[in-house]
Amino acid sequence: MTSAVAGGCQPAAKIWTTSCWASTGAASRPGFYNDAAGAAHGYTYDTRTQRFSPVQLPVSADFVRDHVTTGFLLHRGRIEQLSFGGRTNTQALGVNDQGNVVGSFLDAAGAMHGFVWSHRRGMTQVDDEFGAGGTLVNGLNDAGQLVGFYVDAAGNTNGFVASR
Repeated sequence: MTSAVAGGCQPAAKIWTTSCWASTGAASRPGFYNDAAGAAHGYTYDTRTQRFSPVQLPVSADFVRDHVTTGFLLHRGRIEQLSFGGRTNTQALGVNDQGNVVGSFLDAAGAMHGFVWSHRRGMTQVDDEFGAGGTLVNGLNDAGQLVGFYVDAAGNTNGFVASR
C-alpha cells in the first residue's frame, strides 16, 4: 500500500510507504520512502517543477546503530547528528529557514518527547502538560511557532500549536 502524506509527494510507483513534510518558505519538501525491500531512501520534492531528487549524503554515516536511531540535519554539505544522551530513538521531523530542527525522541524508559534544536541553544525538550502518553513536534515556522501532537491519559491524540 502506498500512502502520500503531503500532496504530490510520491517518488516512485513501487513503494510501501511515503512521508513528505512541508518545509517553511521553501519550494523544496524533504521526505523519505521505503522500497519494496524495506530500505529507506531520502528525497526532496520541488513543488515548482514537480520533480523528485534523491538525497545523497556527503559522507558515509550510520544513523542506526545498536537499535539506536540518530536524527540529523544536512546543511551546506555538513551533517549535524542529533542524538540526545540516553535516548533510544531521535527523529528530526521539521526544519525552518534558520536551521532550527524539531522532532521527537524516546527516552531510556520508552517515553516519547518532542524537541526543538538550534545551533545557538542546543536541544530543548518539549512536553505538553496534558501529554501523559507522549509529545511529538513535527513542524515549526520562522516565527518560532511549533505544531505537533500529544497523547493524553485517555489515549486520545490531540494536536497543538505553541509559541516558543
